Amino acid sequence: MPLAIAEVVEVVGRTGIYGEVIQVMCKILAGKEANNILRRNIRTPVRVGDIITLKETERESRPIESAERKLMKLKNKNKRKAR
Repeated sequence: MPLAIAEVVEVVGRTGIYGEVIQVMCKILAGKEANNILRRNIRTPVRVGDIITLKETERESRPIESAERKLMKLKNKNKRKAR
């Protein structure tokens, strides 16, 4: 399986129970997927401009929900239960 080389374009935010995972947008630099931008979760420290190696380019991470959106979902869920 060929590896893909990508450049970090944007750091979206931290995720995971303890904030140990960093979600980034990265641009594929070579191969048939060249110039595509993917959202990926990375467990190592990373910043914009870093070059990373991806084992595969078929999957993309789900977007991080903001704290406000999570709270709104929880409130709506509790309202439905109270009915």
